[in-house]
Amino acid sequence: MWRTVGDFWDNWPQLKDQFEICERWAPYVSPGAWPDEDMLPLGRIGIRAERGEPRMTGFTRDEQYTLMSLFAIVRSPLMFGGDLPSNDDFTLSLITNKNVLEVNRHSVNNKQLFKENDLIAWIADDPETDDKYLALFNVSDQEPIVESKAIWKSGLINQNTPGQSIDIDIDITGAEKLFLVVTNEEDRSFGRIICDWIEPALTGVSGSVNLTDLKWTKASSGRREPAINRTIRGDKLNIDDREYEHGISTTGTSIIEYDLPKGYTRFAGKAGIDRSSLIQASQMGSGRVSAEFLVFVEDPAGPVPPDFTEISVRFDQIGLSGTHSVKDLWTGENLGKFTDTFTQTVNRHGAGLYKIH
Repeated sequence: MWRTVGDFWDNWPQLKDQFEICERWAPYVSPGAWPDEDMLPLGRIGIRAERGEPRMTGFTRDEQYTLMSLFAIVRSPLMFGGDLPSNDDFTLSLITNKNVLEVNRHSVNNKQLFKENDLIAWIADDPETDDKYLALFNVSDQEPIVESKAIWKSGLINQNTPGQSIDIDIDITGAEKLFLVVTNEEDRSFGRIICDWIEPALTGVSGSVNLTDLKWTKASSGRREPAINRTIRGDKLNIDDREYEHGISTTGTSIIEYDLPKGYTRFAGKAGIDRSSLIQASQMGSGRVSAEFLVFVEDPAGPVPPDFTEISVRFDQIGLSGTHSVKDLWTGENLGKFTDTFTQTVNRHGAGLYKIH
């Protein structure tokens, strides 16, 4: 059994990343060799809250089907990470479905069949028959950050950037919204690099106001909530060995949204990587830190994809031809007979797991 990922938690970006990781390691799955995708963050987790408050899993029901279907067909060890006595009926049904567990225990030749944009299919064989296992996934997402909509970009800031920061002074005339965004492609889900918006101020005919004196409309952050006038760890804001009294601390990927009061036409400040992250990276031996800061005056997200999409698999893609019966392994329902092609409607972030006889 070998670990393929860092700590895996109940958030969709990490689950979506698992597909590429599973596809990369699938060729090495064999009797006695198991790809450990980490524990299943299902049911009631965080009782003593290493990360976040005590809660039920943050995955939606569709996402939980996706998680279990993927782990089953890639043959990851199924280690439950929740509190079993607190299980609800739905969670219990996920981890006791005999048809699904059969795929995890006994399937062979497990591999990704295709990935067409955000529609994914995996297949495997039943070693005792000519039956095929098929998993269908719809991982389509609203793109959270469309960089072309930004009115300002820092470019990539890293340890080699002078001062590990860049000054900001931009025109926001007529804007009603302001979005402060930090991205970090190397660690998208639970970012460890602390990023600071230093002395972020609005100026115009109404005078000057620091954003730290205003309440944001909403905010999201990769690791912990954004913090005002301190780092997310509670330390003083520090960029390039200089401490600052006012600023917003966050980690990538983060989006902080403000409703702008009237009479302000410019936004200025400094964006940079907090010195604490440079020290931590050096202590860990990597020395690598990087982030990009962006400013938007409109919602940075892209269009919302459909709630569900049809996914089709031709039988000749999986070495079959003619007519075959198909069973839904989650519901136990026999779906009937299909000729040449099998098509199912799959919810966004959802999955289906089937046996083709």
